[in-house]
Amino acid sequence: MLRRVSVPAHASSKARSLGKKGETMDSVTEVPESEDQITTNEEAEIQYWTQRFGVNRHQLINAIQLVGTASKDVEKFLSTGNKPEAA
Repeated sequence: MLRRVSVPAHASSKARSLGKKGETMDSVTEVPESEDQITTNEEAEIQYWTQRFGVNRHQLINAIQLVGTASKDVEKFLSTGNKPEAA
């Protein structure tokens, strides 16, 4: 389940990139209810996490299978270059 949040214009570029393209004022985006655990029940959540980590769907799912659903573990795994091969 996703929730809508405001992302201030002065937020980091990573946070701003989740808003609508071209917005310069505060933008609204959807983020998971819990950013501690990754769920793949909804397509919107998969899109959020793949965009956040800069990986494709297959890489995200494989990372979750290897290290579990804790977002910090998945992020650490992916950021160290341990990206599973794309299908």
